[in-house]
Amino acid sequence: MSHIANKIIAQDKALNSIFSETRYRIDSFQREYRWQHKQIDALISDISSSFFANYSSNHTLADVERYDCYYMGPIVLCEDGSEMSVVDGQQRLTSFSLLLIYLRHLQIKHGLDKNESVYKDLKNYLFVSRGGRRTLSLDVPSREYVMKYLFELKGDIIDYSVLEKCGKDRESNENLLHCYDEICHLFPSELDNPIVLPLFIEWLLYKIVIVEIKAFNIDNAYTIFETMNDRGLSLNPTEILKAIVLSKIKDEEQSDEMNQFWKERISQIKYSAGSEGDLLFFRAWFRAQYARDISQGKVNDEKKDYELIGSQFHTWFKNHQDIMYLHKPSDFYYFVKGDFDFYSNVFINLRKWQSKEECKENDNPFYVTACYPMAESLYYALAFAPILPIDCSEEVSEKLQLINQFVDIFINRRSLLGKSVNQSSIRRMVFEIIRKIRMLSGDILRSILNEELSKYNCVDDLLPAKRGFSQSFAHYLLARIRYVHDSEELFGSLLRTRKQSSFILTQLFDDDDWEMYNIGGEKGIVPWSICNYCLCRRYDVALLPTTPKERIEYLVSKGYLPEMKGVYFDSFSDFIAQRLNILNRIASVEVWPAKI
Repeated sequence: MSHIANKIIAQDKALNSIFSETRYRIDSFQREYRWQHKQIDALISDISSSFFANYSSNHTLADVERYDCYYMGPIVLCEDGSEMSVVDGQQRLTSFSLLLIYLRHLQIKHGLDKNESVYKDLKNYLFVSRGGRRTLSLDVPSREYVMKYLFELKGDIIDYSVLEKCGKDRESNENLLHCYDEICHLFPSELDNPIVLPLFIEWLLYKIVIVEIKAFNIDNAYTIFETMNDRGLSLNPTEILKAIVLSKIKDEEQSDEMNQFWKERISQIKYSAGSEGDLLFFRAWFRAQYARDISQGKVNDEKKDYELIGSQFHTWFKNHQDIMYLHKPSDFYYFVKGDFDFYSNVFINLRKWQSKEECKENDNPFYVTACYPMAESLYYALAFAPILPIDCSEEVSEKLQLINQFVDIFINRRSLLGKSVNQSSIRRMVFEIIRKIRMLSGDILRSILNEELSKYNCVDDLLPAKRGFSQSFAHYLLARIRYVHDSEELFGSLLRTRKQSSFILTQLFDDDDWEMYNIGGEKGIVPWSICNYCLCRRYDVALLPTTPKERIEYLVSKGYLPEMKGVYFDSFSDFIAQRLNILNRIASVEVWPAKI
């Protein structure tokens, strides 16, 4: 029998089992927690879509047992005494911990903790008591303060000053707060109710499956990790697609020419969009130009073009060459030389325009829109849909600018109206728009896009008096509004960074002031409304006067409330009501107008 140190165990485990009475250690030499908006959006979108593919409104907790599992892929662990060292998988485990914390808060908000028949005490999956110690399941001392702060949080408003009490691992702790904030903002409203939420939590705990690969020797564990991530010999969908296309080109000289061109262009795509940029490009291109249908996301739905392209676009291509008008060898040659060249060049240019490096002198609207993005897979598919290789450069530019304006208004107006913008919530809606705008001229494209935007006109104010936003969106929202009055400042400099000169979200009136002076007034404005916040330089926050009158005068004089300069007010409630009206006008007329 082999020694235990050389043993390796691999088994499927549901999320509840992964987080049950196991303490995980993340060694200090491992990388920080680095997930951002993109990864959190993808996680929430994927799991919510998988849940709703099984859910029906007449289902109960008992029905969840028959739901399909969702496989999250492997994690690599090394058992070391009573703890598990996480060799690969800390990003997912940490993100699920944040999601469990948020779901616990939702249960309490809906009063589910008072109903034993549906309540799951998620605290049992977040903490573990073993060996005389009670710790978080993910036992990372440098992150403990922030994780416990989020666990005990009341409401969704995060106080980023807690970072000052964390000591080391500032990057991970700040990302923990940001990603929890993103979860609050992106979590689907369809799940945020006392009927569906218990079923979702049940499914999450027992039907999300992770392959746990456990070694008993750290060297073995890292050998497994390196082997799993060594893809040198495997073919990805892009390489298979290239093989399919080039095999159809019978002229050897043309085949060699296109092979060299393909390799060079894929290299450029990956340089501009990362190691999986080619997958993003082909999925967006094929969905934009050729996908005919999309599933409804219901129980036992058959996968349609949209989903098939997303999972295996090379296989979809092989089976749908007829609708792409690919018949003769020369068709495949010109497919690469013409269509592939054209759309990949558009993709590379879009990536360039969206980058911060392109905004050193004058901010590019593509960059500004990308700072609060629609999911990339949807954005690029929309961008590709109306443009054609026969369009001149001016026509391509006009169409791309129209799409970018549309996305900016569409995403932000939905957010301001309290509608979900994560990709699982809007993908079918966006796909219908894609089908409407294929191959349209600029004027007709504008008309169709404005017709879609008309659905987000509202009789009431765009900025609500009685609702707040996640702090990441609130910061972005105020940056957009401030940029209208301070266009000499680069937009990127208004966004959240760690620099001492950066802007941070700052409350005008604290809760005590709000209550003492009845600032909400008859309009019922709440203290977490956007009108009670501004952006202030980090180094000036400590200098803010403590009395409300002097604080407002200071913020106006320093230019932190440019929209309020010269505005007369006879009370704090009048000030806040006027500011809400002014911010509404700027947001709905100057920043995100009802039409493009």
